[in-house]
Amino acid sequence: MVIMILDDDPMSRKMLGFLLEGEGFEVVMAESIRAARSILAHTTPILILLDVGLPDGDGFSFCQWLTKEEPQVPVVMLTSYSAHTDKLNGFKYGADDYIVKPYDHSELVARVKAVLRRTSRAQSYLVQDNLRVGDLELSINELKLKKKGFKDIELTPTEMKILSCFMVNVGMVLDRTTIADNALGIDYAGSSNVVDVYVRRLRKKLETDPNNPNYIETVVGSGYRMAKPC
Repeated sequence: MVIMILDDDPMSRKMLGFLLEGEGFEVVMAESIRAARSILAHTTPILILLDVGLPDGDGFSFCQWLTKEEPQVPVVMLTSYSAHTDKLNGFKYGADDYIVKPYDHSELVARVKAVLRRTSRAQSYLVQDNLRVGDLELSINELKLKKKGFKDIELTPTEMKILSCFMVNVGMVLDRTTIADNALGIDYAGSSNVVDVYVRRLRKKLETDPNNPNYIETVVGSGYRMAKPC
C-alpha cells in the first residue's frame, strides 16, 4: 500500500516518510512534478501527499491534472499556504483534504487514514457490471472474463471478487490482508495461504504462462499487483 510524497524539501520528505512507514505504509518520494509523473507511469499509489510550491509547477495545477488522469487516487495537500483562498483552491482543483504546515503528526496520520476510508475503491465491483483493464473485460454478473483473442473464461464467484479487487486497483500493490478483507470477506491469518491459492488459480486461467505472469504480478515482501496495460 504505497503513498507518494511530492515535496521539494528533502527534510519534509524524510520526516513524512519516517512517519508513514511507522504506520505500516510503503512510501515513494518525488521532488518534482516530472519525477511524480515518472513514478505514476508504473505505480498507482493509494494516496498522494502534495505540496503546492514545486520547482517545475504548482501543486494546484498538478492536483487538477491528477483528478483527470488518476481519478482513483486521493490527494491530500500538505503545504505552508494557509490563506483561506488557497484552501478553497485546493478543494476546487480536487484535493480530498488540505493540511497546513506545521501540523501535528498524529493529526496528519488520522486525516490520511480518514481520506483512505472515504475514498476506498476496493469494493467498487459491487456497483459495476463490467470492468476493463487493457485487453481484459470482466463481466461481473456473468462470472466471465473476456480476453482478446481467446475464448471466454469462466470464473467462480470468489475468483471474480479477487480479480475485481485487482482490476479496480490496477497498478496498486495489494497485501494479502487487504485482498482477504475486501475480496473474501474474511480475516487473514498470516499462516494461511488462501489468497495465494486463489491467485494461482486465476493465473492458470488468465496467464499464457502462469509461472511468468503478465497480468497479476508478485511484489516480493508486499503482495500482488495487477500490471498497468502497456
